[in-house]
Amino acid sequence: MEQRRRLALLAAVLAALLLLGSTLGAVKALADGDEDEEEYGEGYEEEEEEYEGRLTALGEAAFYGGVALNLGFVGLRMLRGLVDVPPRLQRLALEVHMDGNIALGAAGLMHGAANLGEAGPIEYGMAVLIVFLMASGMLMRYWRGRRAKLVARMVHTQRFLALLLLVLAVAHVEAMD
Repeated sequence: MEQRRRLALLAAVLAALLLLGSTLGAVKALADGDEDEEEYGEGYEEEEEEYEGRLTALGEAAFYGGVALNLGFVGLRMLRGLVDVPPRLQRLALEVHMDGNIALGAAGLMHGAANLGEAGPIEYGMAVLIVFLMASGMLMRYWRGRRAKLVARMVHTQRFLALLLLVLAVAHVEAMD
């Protein structure tokens, strides 16, 4: 019983860290969107600046939320090999990972589509990887065919794809700052 309490406490701490990290990222992203507001005049310039701030906030929320969400999920998966993680917690983490990445991937793609005129090779590479990883994840979740799920799992669990996406995202953020 004592071990279950420790595991429950550990799970609660991990969930709290994940929630805190994504919340801080979202708050930072939203704050950055309104940080440098100045009066440029009336009408179009003011609206354009507000629109650009919201697009930036959308991209930053996708970045920080995605990093926190996926690092939390990977951490839990690694922890599973060291201690006995309850199956309910594993399933909850998987559901949060899947649903969160669908939402954050869509946010990242909307951010990219809105800034398509400024996109370069880094941004195109990110878009391809996001779509590729989202498609393989959705195949694993929603497709019934055994072969399709097997192929999707083989693709989706390649850690170098996730690391490449992370490297490209960090390079994109650094290039924009």
